[in-house]
Amino acid sequence: MTEDESVVSTGGETFSRREFFQGAQFRIRPSVLELERNVLIPGDRFQPFCNEDVFCDEYRLFTPGAKTPLKTRMIEAPLSRLAPLHLLLGRAQMLDTFAAESEENRLRLRHAGRTSNAVMEISAYDMTEFYRTAGFRRGDSLIVTVEDWNDCRFSLEYRPRELDPSAAEKNDWIGKYEKALLEVCEAERDYYEIPHQLMFGFWYANKQGNDLRKNPAVSFDEYRDDMREIVIRTEGVDWVLAPADDADVPGMDDHASDHAHGHSCECGCGHDHAHDHDHG
Repeated sequence: MTEDESVVSTGGETFSRREFFQGAQFRIRPSVLELERNVLIPGDRFQPFCNEDVFCDEYRLFTPGAKTPLKTRMIEAPLSRLAPLHLLLGRAQMLDTFAAESEENRLRLRHAGRTSNAVMEISAYDMTEFYRTAGFRRGDSLIVTVEDWNDCRFSLEYRPRELDPSAAEKNDWIGKYEKALLEVCEAERDYYEIPHQLMFGFWYANKQGNDLRKNPAVSFDEYRDDMREIVIRTEGVDWVLAPADDADVPGMDDHASDHAHGHSCECGCGHDHAHDHDHG
């Protein structure tokens, strides 16, 4: 039998991510930048729910009724506007993601006087038709369903802001998720990268009797700005999630853009990214 690469272990238990996340749903609230450019930037939103060996411009995203996945196109934007969408990848993976897109990005990161001012070119999914047809506005959401963990295939649905969960429902979701993340931090302290910690958060939440894989009340876009019991520990080569009451947890500055200094900007993902970014 072929080894199932989706199988992982934590806290003495083993489970298949492919099976656990089949049909799971999560929310994305597109940023001002994405709505300005009529795109969807994967950033840190998808990775906890899919195969990390697939590069983000190779995801297969389907809108309702579509027989072919969304295509990608290249956009340029300052790192200061892109970094917030990638923070939950962690420092090293965030910068490797940018560096993997092009040699020009590598050079810009290496030579920029202030890294946050560096202009990056990245692949983004073309949402022009979808946003136009839906009448998409700032504050509206996408509900994303995991159709295939291994192949990173997802379906997208429009959710207008009028159907947003209530403040109480959002608070309840964050409380349950952070309860699980605190257990992740205790079980696997300073070991996993942030995307793995976020992924294990759903597993531990389910073990605690809180299945957060359906009816997502809060997007990672919102959670980044509303962490309460959890913080991003930023010292060292990479970042991890840690309990907020841990002593001496450094803060984050400039959306972590300036932490790019001293990073080699060499891609460690092992992919050949010199390919056509227009997927059909």
